Amino acid sequence: MNLCVADTCLKLILKQQNQTLRCDDDKVNENKIEDYLNNKYWRTGETSGAKIVNIYPTLQLPPVGGQTVWETDICTVKLSGGVEIRIYHDGIIKRPYAIYSDSQENGIHVWADENWLKRYYHTNYVFNICAVEKLLIRNRKAVFHCCYVRTDENAILFSGDSGIGKSTQGALWEKYMGASVVNGDRAVLGKKDGCWYVFGFPFSGTSGICHNVTSPLKGIIFLSQAKENKIFRLDPIEAGKRLWSQFTINQWDAGFVSTALELINEIASDVPIYELCCTPDERAVACTRNMLGL
Repeated sequence: MNLCVADTCLKLILKQQNQTLRCDDDKVNENKIEDYLNNKYWRTGETSGAKIVNIYPTLQLPPVGGQTVWETDICTVKLSGGVEIRIYHDGIIKRPYAIYSDSQENGIHVWADENWLKRYYHTNYVFNICAVEKLLIRNRKAVFHCCYVRTDENAILFSGDSGIGKSTQGALWEKYMGASVVNGDRAVLGKKDGCWYVFGFPFSGTSGICHNVTSPLKGIIFLSQAKENKIFRLDPIEAGKRLWSQFTINQWDAGFVSTALELINEIASDVPIYELCCTPDERAVACTRNMLGL
């Protein structure tokens, strides 16, 4: 599949080994999958110079060595002779379902449990095991945890910790401002022609809202809950701290961290960033709208 997200081209090659992937009991062929993804999450693009990701369905994942440099409930990162290896596993018993390997010499390869792949290949979950954020950062674009709302052809991003009310504010803007929620969980930020833009991202978390739309960035709003509404602009230092906490950053990778910090400093200086202390109702929309001049 030749795909393009945030103007970054990607070529996914599925090594099917003469087997047809199935979802439930229905056959799913690659053309159907490609149409589904292109229409809902991606746009096709020229793949000259595209980064190739090879995906291998397997009944038994290969053994993994190397030194552990990072570990969470859902992913373990190892380094082995200059090769980055990621082991993706569930968060309960840490049973692995995919292994990602990236090296300058051999490129990007992903081995995925065949049963997991049959279940999820037709959805956007497959992109989570391809380390898309690593490909994007090489093109000076970064993945941001937010609710991406589009109004008057501009993007407003509501951000903050999980459960703070990002989806609630997005729904309020849809109801009272006629806005649309492009992605309820993540977006990609990057510069185009010297201006900051927000790009759709092919993963939506639990919100299920995920569209491929690009918009100029109007402002970023960090949320906190309150009984009364007030909004104020953050200074660049405080804005930078807040941005760091919500970007997807491979903290074990010094090059990734360096580029991410450069982008964060630029965004904090160039883009209006606010804190909104808010209620979950129309008054919060009015407060924000007045500050943004909408």
